[in-house]
Amino acid sequence: MPWKALPYSERDREKKLSKKLNVDGIPTLVVLSADGKVISNDGVGDIYEQNVDAIRYWLNGGLKSDENYEWLGVSCQGCQMKPLIGERYHCSVCDNYNLCTKCQENGHEHELMIIPQKLTTIANLVWKGIKVDP
Repeated sequence: MPWKALPYSERDREKKLSKKLNVDGIPTLVVLSADGKVISNDGVGDIYEQNVDAIRYWLNGGLKSDENYEWLGVSCQGCQMKPLIGERYHCSVCDNYNLCTKCQENGHEHELMIIPQKLTTIANLVWKGIKVDP
């Protein structure tokens, strides 16, 4: 195999890791950063969905670039794009009001602020069903 795998003789270690990383069956590919943090619990799904872009996604620490970042659970109130893709402009006055890059060019009655994608890392993990322990 081109990736690390535990030999069958280390079943106890495999069970501990499976529990810690929420591994449910095979094939499973858990992607970890150099410091051991989980970047993706669904590496196989990432590959199916993104092909080679999954590797870029992992190398970026699990964050997509600003141009193609998907704001899961967020829609643009201008064009109804769901999920909102790209930069997210948020109105702090209006309740849950977000615009995509194109729609924010048309303006809004209140000041809009760009929401950095790094602030949504935990939300994306929860959205994907990955347990986030404090």
